Amino acid sequence: MTRLLPLLALPLLATAAAPQTAPILQVAPHSQSAAETQPAAAAQSAADAPAELGAVRWGTDVDAAFADARARDLPVLILFQEIPGCATCVAFGGGPLSHPLLVDAIEHAFVPVAVNNRPTLDDGQLARFGEPAWNNPVVRLFAADGSELLPRRDGIWDAPAIARRLVDALSADGRAIPDYLALAEIELRAGAPAQATYSMACYWSGEAALGALDGVVATEAGWQDGREVVTVRYRGELLAREALDAAAAGAQCTSRAGGDVRAASDDDRKYHLRRSALAPVPLSEAQAARVNADLARGHDGLRWLSPTQRAVAAALADDPKAARALPAVPGLAALEALAARLGVR
Repeated sequence: MTRLLPLLALPLLATAAAPQTAPILQVAPHSQSAAETQPAAAAQSAADAPAELGAVRWGTDVDAAFADARARDLPVLILFQEIPGCATCVAFGGGPLSHPLLVDAIEHAFVPVAVNNRPTLDDGQLARFGEPAWNNPVVRLFAADGSELLPRRDGIWDAPAIARRLVDALSADGRAIPDYLALAEIELRAGAPAQATYSMACYWSGEAALGALDGVVATEAGWQDGREVVTVRYRGELLAREALDAAAAGAQCTSRAGGDVRAASDDDRKYHLRRSALAPVPLSEAQAARVNADLARGHDGLRWLSPTQRAVAAALADDPKAARALPAVPGLAALEALAARLGVR
């Protein structure tokens, strides 16, 4: 199968600005001035933080966080967390608070501040917000004026629930949901997505057409009974099978019965993404499907990238040699290490 397409070039990118946060939370309380929340402040690496805080760069002064939120017109996210804490606290830090896309949303769409809920270290904030001491983690979300955007809830400790809370809080505050966060919320939802397989004349065009559909969270090119196929994973509550079949038929894709599917070669999967300057940027499966579809239509695909992913793309655009040495279409788990290596986080 010989197909020649031009290399897709990445437009000039502006490096995403680092979030303006105060230094991360220390085990002992620390009072900060408002000036420390400005960009000139030297924030510690999240790698130096306690495990309970994950990869987010937290502020420690609640009043400074609200002042920063008013200045920057952002809502505030307060984490009440026990440090050092129990297994639940540590798992929360290593789970939702370390998911790369949720970390970016917390740092860039909110002003994040953490309060240690050990009563000798809370600096009076537990009483101020009516929070119990020695508690499991609680995330609360406020408008810049101090009004609470969502009712307080306990027991929200997994990535799907935190993603939903972030989306709901931004909506309650009258703000647009960043595309990368809206897509992450759909991709992270509990329960396995539905699946369907379609045959077509060319799986390059099949992935591009089906990967653009709302509700699709992954596409994979492959072979079934000697025919080129694309397997689609999708959220049935957002995209009914009948609507998916109709969209596929409109793209000259035919529904296939179940059967073994052999994956296409690496070079043939996400064809347009692999031949673009975005190929080395770590993406989730849903992001890769959307970006590949956008590139096939002549768009840049950047709307689906988080601030850190955009910063990585910009750094690699400035260093083509480094970009060529990286694997194409790496998984999202590689983002934190690559961003640190490139000095953009």
